Amino acid sequence: MKYALCITSPEIKKDFIFSMMSGSFDKKLSDMTSFGYDGIELLCGYPRDCDYRYVLETCRKNGLEISDVSSGAVFTATGLTLLSSDRQTMKDCASLFSDMVELAARLGNHIVTIGAFRGWARDVGSVAIAEEILADLFQKLETRLRENDVRIALEPVNRGQTDIFNTCAETMSFIERTGNPNVGVLFDTYNGDATEDDPLAALKKTLDAGKLLHFHIADTDRMIPGMGKIDFVSHLRVLRDGAYNGYLSGELKSGPDPTAAGKKIIDNMREFERCI
Repeated sequence: MKYALCITSPEIKKDFIFSMMSGSFDKKLSDMTSFGYDGIELLCGYPRDCDYRYVLETCRKNGLEISDVSSGAVFTATGLTLLSSDRQTMKDCASLFSDMVELAARLGNHIVTIGAFRGWARDVGSVAIAEEILADLFQKLETRLRENDVRIALEPVNRGQTDIFNTCAETMSFIERTGNPNVGVLFDTYNGDATEDDPLAALKKTLDAGKLLHFHIADTDRMIPGMGKIDFVSHLRVLRDGAYNGYLSGELKSGPDPTAAGKKIIDNMREFERCI
């Protein structure tokens, strides 16, 4: 299995709850390499301000790939979402997301994720209207996505954060109806445990449909894997049996020592792997 961690891009000067590792961008990546990580999930709040050349150079120097570009930092930093009661805000956010796709292409990365950044359907009137807005956004980006081989990973998120696409089934139904080949699913173990009747069955169906693009690891209450009640051995077994070859990325609470947490995550996951 290939492992990554959520790391803020260099232009972000403050730490977020899901930002792992401590020190400079270079120090974070150097320590990750020594721990055995394969890549980083780039938390980018302001894609136009991101020095992508420096990010690429630092990753290459440390032997790391970029697993994906995450929109999580946009929501955390600005509170802005793709779905909004204000039309100008929606327009600005759509433009910002387009910039994220452009950044992913420049980084040679092939996945941009959407979690809480999508917002709430209630702010635009209904789930049906929200789906129309998002489908239209994805359709307008279709050519750019295809030409740059970039895909959107839509994350089923728990009902405390959004009222649209809470489960894998809902997310895949939307993807199938829109028929956009550049959109898939990000499965998150924390959200799966919170929203799915049977998380492992939901994961398997997503794999079998060929829609799993990315995978987040976090235990109960977004703790380090092994500290809660989620069965990671069984999740890894489903991923192995489904021939998943993407990244498993840690998106969890960094705690008082983000570097120690980063090491504990991969150590525990490697131990779980030995059990499958």
